[in-house]
Amino acid sequence: MKLGMRGRAALLAWAVVVACGLAWTTTHAGETGAIAAAAARWPADSTLTRDANVPTLLFFAHPHCPCTRASLHELEWILARSHGNVRALIVFALPKGAGAGWGQTDIHDLAASLHDATLVDDLGALETHRFSVGLSGTVAVYAPSGELLYSGGITESRGHEGANAGRDAVLRTLSSRDGAPGLLGRVFGCPLESSK
Repeated sequence: MKLGMRGRAALLAWAVVVACGLAWTTTHAGETGAIAAAAARWPADSTLTRDANVPTLLFFAHPHCPCTRASLHELEWILARSHGNVRALIVFALPKGAGAGWGQTDIHDLAASLHDATLVDDLGALETHRFSVGLSGTVAVYAPSGELLYSGGITESRGHEGANAGRDAVLRTLSSRDGAPGLLGRVFGCPLESSK
């Protein structure tokens, strides 16, 4: 089949668009996650309630971050295997001026479907700031005493589910009930301050 000048130009344009899309997807998914160091001790001014008998797991989320879906599925996997040895809170960072319904997304609905977790709407991201968290998908596990046991992500890369070091570290921490204080992992998520 012989292509005319317009046909060749259209084919070339299509090839460039496909190549750019694949390059962006590959680069974005493989970006190195940020080390997430949450507050080393449970903040004294936090309004969130820490459990006095089992570790408390905080999962910080942005309701519009597509990367958070995979992290929520990983959280569900962890909670199903924690045998009640954890109190889990999903903290949704909401901008101060967020209107009614701004945070009501499919990601929020997915979080609400996790039976072993409590949802908290963090208007103005006050708790997010108290715990020094900056990325959606950050998990912070605190001992009953308030000491940070783990801070980081629970996916291997941006938006990808499956076995990974962060998920395993959280499960080990919950199983042993003490873990290695201050253990850090990488987080692959959107900035919690984003207003998208």
